[in-house]
Amino acid sequence: MDDERTEVAVVGAGPLGRELVAALGAGRYRVVAVFDDEALCWTRAVLGVPVRPLSAAEEGPGPCVLAVEDNRERRRLAEGLEVEWLSLVHPFSWVAPTASLGPGAIVCAGAVVQPDAVLGPHAVVGAGALVGVDARLEAFARLGPGVRLAYGCWLGEGALVGAGAVLSPHLRMGAWSVVGEGAVVCADLADEAVADGRALAANETPERAPRVENAAPPAEDAAPPAGEP
Repeated sequence: MDDERTEVAVVGAGPLGRELVAALGAGRYRVVAVFDDEALCWTRAVLGVPVRPLSAAEEGPGPCVLAVEDNRERRRLAEGLEVEWLSLVHPFSWVAPTASLGPGAIVCAGAVVQPDAVLGPHAVVGAGALVGVDARLEAFARLGPGVRLAYGCWLGEGALVGAGAVLSPHLRMGAWSVVGEGAVVCADLADEAVADGRALAANETPERAPRVENAAPPAEDAAPPAGEP
């Protein structure tokens, strides 16, 4: 029996590439090539699919899925390669009929995209993440696995939210800003701001806001043992 599935290729042989090769194969697509610019990958295969040099991507075989974790690198490739970019919704995720996905947008396994949410070109929603009602991810923004993005949030171009982070309703993240894994964010972030382990307080600018690594407090700040002054 002939295989009538649509032939596609994946750009990127890393963890996200492996995830998307599996997702595409579970649906109506047949992955016939994986492209990567790392020469060490060219002698390998991803879930049985051969890895070829990135320079061959524009030669076919058809539309491509961009599976690169780094947001700036994803933008470079999207703008530099003259291919048809395919958006992908994992068969075990759910996207509301009124949500909107731009070219190259990706929704991974177990993710939920609620009504009227918008995913810009090449935005990525990681496995098990939630995108709330009316939330918007601009081009090249990415949510890590398990992120909870409340209703009305807006993420600027290239914004990155680490695994397990929670963003409060109507929060705004500036372009290329970063939220660390497990953070709970309740204040807006400016362009290229970084919040590691907590939100920026309302009276802090990105330049003054310290990085917080969820480390234990220094010994001198610890409470003295019982019986000592």
